[in-house]
Amino acid sequence: MKLYLTSVAANMLDEIDFSKHRKVAFIPNAGDLYENPSFVAADRAALVEKGLEVEDLDLKEYHSGGIREKLKEYEVIFVAGGNTFYLMQQVLKSGFGRALQQMIYEDKLYIGSSAGSVIACPDIDFVKKLDDPSAAELPNHQGLHLINFYVLPHFEVNETNVAILGLLRGEEVITLPDNQMVVYCDGNKKIVTAKH
Repeated sequence: MKLYLTSVAANMLDEIDFSKHRKVAFIPNAGDLYENPSFVAADRAALVEKGLEVEDLDLKEYHSGGIREKLKEYEVIFVAGGNTFYLMQQVLKSGFGRALQQMIYEDKLYIGSSAGSVIACPDIDFVKKLDDPSAAELPNHQGLHLINFYVLPHFEVNETNVAILGLLRGEEVITLPDNQMVVYCDGNKKIVTAKH
C-alpha cells in the first residue's frame, strides 16, 4: 500500500498517479459533526473531476462487520478530514483500522486528508489542541501506526503548532502546509509540493 498523507488532498491530486487505480472508497465520517463540511465536499469533487469512480463508504454502516470484504472492491481508500477523534471512534467500531493494517502490503493507495492523515500516525493525542477529543469515546488515543512518524497538517508557525511540536519533542514530525504531502511506501518517504 502506498500512502499519500496530505493536509488538503484536493490541492495534491495532480501529483498522484491514478493510472492503475480508478475505484475510490471515499470515507467522509470525520466530517459528520460539522453542519457544513465543505472541505469534505471539496475533496470528493476533486476526485470526481479527475474522472475517478468515487463511492461513499459510511463507516457507521459497518459497525457489525463486513468492512474488510467491502474494501477489497476498491483500489483507492480515501479518508477525508474533520474531527480526528470522532473519526478514530468510527475507524475502531467498524474494524476499518484492523482491515487497513491487514491490507498494508496490497497494491492499494491510501489517501488521507488532514484527520485522515493523522490517524495513520502512532497516536493522535497530539492534535487535541486542534480537534475536540470529547467528540468521541475512545479507550486511548492510539493511532493506526501505519507510519512511524507524525504528520502535523495545515502547518503554519503559530502558538498552537509550536506547543504541539513541543509535545512531540524527540519524535520525528513532518509539518505539512496545505500545498504539500508525504508519500510513504515500504519504509521510504518523500515530501511532495504542489506544482501550482
